[in-house]
This record gives sequence, structure tokens and C-alpha cells, in this order.
Amino acid sequence: MGAGMAQLEGYYFSAALSCTFLVSLLPFSAFSRALREPYMDEIFHLPQAQRYCEGHFSLSQIHPPSHET
Repeated sequence: MGAGMAQLEGYYFSAALSCTFLVSLLPFSAFSRALREPYMDEIFHLPQAQRYCEGHFSLSQIHPPSHET
């Protein structure tokens, strides 16, 4: 396989990834426009993330408890 063919495959791969990314933006954009209120567990995670960014956390809050018997 020549160098030109490898470069061409690289362009195809890059184009395929770009198209996949752009197509995935369509449903994400539609959901974001339709769901203006917090959904799932955002109400819990936003304050938790803010406390973490302020440095108010402990290791027990970061790591889930182990389920060892």
C-alpha cells in the first residue's frame, strides 16, 4: 500500500468521524431545545459539583462504598 493510499484512508476516516459527530448533534440539539427544565438527576448533581469545585468534599463522597462481604 502506497503512501498516497494511506493518506487517502486517513482523510476518509477523518471525514467519517466528522460526519458521525455532526449527525449526533442533531438529536442532542433537539433534546436540548425540548427539555428546558432540569432532567434526570441534575438537581442533585449540580450542587454536588459546585461543592466539589469549591473544595468541600471528602474521599467517602467521591468513591462509592465497597460491597465486600
